[in-house]
Amino acid sequence: VEDSTTLAYRLEELDNFDYVVIDTSPTPSANNAMVFLATTGIIMPTTCETFGMVGLGQTAGTMRRINKQLTRMGADPLRLLGVQSTLFDGRRNEHNDGFDNIANHFGNYAWPPITARTAWTEASRHQVSIFNYAPSHFAAQDAWMFIASVKETLGVTAHA
Repeated sequence: VEDSTTLAYRLEELDNFDYVVIDTSPTPSANNAMVFLATTGIIMPTTCETFGMVGLGQTAGTMRRINKQLTRMGADPLRLLGVQSTLFDGRRNEHNDGFDNIANHFGNYAWPPITARTAWTEASRHQVSIFNYAPSHFAAQDAWMFIASVKETLGVTAHA
């Protein structure tokens, strides 16, 4: 990426949008840094397994470094909106321990975990959202819970 502010400039060109969600890979990269510089808030998804926890630590470290740069530039720092555990299996000690560590470290930023469910895989295989694939399934309820967490954090009260 030649200019790390390109995305920020492009996002400024958008009209009629209050929020833009950008899904990035979990691996720290120049593209992720560009997204961090263009945004005001970050949701950190993770699994509650060892590699997910390592990645969460790397993302948090990247966020701290970007915030130092933003502060030096006189810009507002990135805001942590939440930490979302995904593919959670409450029958596994590693997942319970991992989520406990997230909750202890991030406090109220640790949102309720999204449970691993077959419906997520099936919806993806059919290339439809979970809301279209199985609107009354527990997976759709988990997705609505995630949306509620985002809306509450952002202070959004209108139905969107």
